[in-house]
Amino acid sequence: MISSKIGPSLSVLLMCSFLFVVRIEAASIYIENASFEEPLLPDHVVSDANTVSFTIPGWSAFGNREGIYNPSDIQFAGASDQDPDLDTPIPDGKNVAFIETSPGTGIYQVLGATLQTNVEYTLTASFGDRADRTGLVEYRMQLFAGNTELAIATGTLVDGQWVTDQAVASIGSSHPETGQPLRIEIWRAAGSDQLAIDLVKLEVVPEPTGLLIALTGFASLLLWQVR
Repeated sequence: MISSKIGPSLSVLLMCSFLFVVRIEAASIYIENASFEEPLLPDHVVSDANTVSFTIPGWSAFGNREGIYNPSDIQFAGASDQDPDLDTPIPDGKNVAFIETSPGTGIYQVLGATLQTNVEYTLTASFGDRADRTGLVEYRMQLFAGNTELAIATGTLVDGQWVTDQAVASIGSSHPETGQPLRIEIWRAAGSDQLAIDLVKLEVVPEPTGLLIALTGFASLLLWQVR
């Protein structure tokens, strides 16, 4: 039996524990060629000379107007390669993926990771609208498990602009697509401009619900014992 002298102090300590925020580190899920740095390209050169069928290593395309290029100052101010590399407007590295203005164009990648329960997924990517073409462009970024959409983010860009956006999915204790492969889809949703894409990331972090329930039960038990 814990003495009554110790009990109040322990009670205060346990009650304060409910205000403690448990910091859980996010884990990165592998995405092949996530920053589109493969293949290595000089300034302002697309990944294939043929403008009909482009390829993006690690990714698949919904149409035939998707590819990779290394922008120069013409597309994004300050993007020309320099030594040392000072591609300041480009979110990561030198290359970016692009989706042309044809309807039904987009890229996707099926990941090696599968949908888990009691976690939160955060899909992040940067989107750009090149400065040498006049008009708006809209993007759509989605995370799927099997055929079920888990999260979506959309937005509209103006000439020369880069933005970073996120799509977040909170998965509870059960989901019909548990164990199904995760899939990332990125579309040029609308507009008259080409869409540029860079630095796609997917992170997962465990939901703290189960941990907090266990902590609550443990604290309640200790409080009962010191009475």
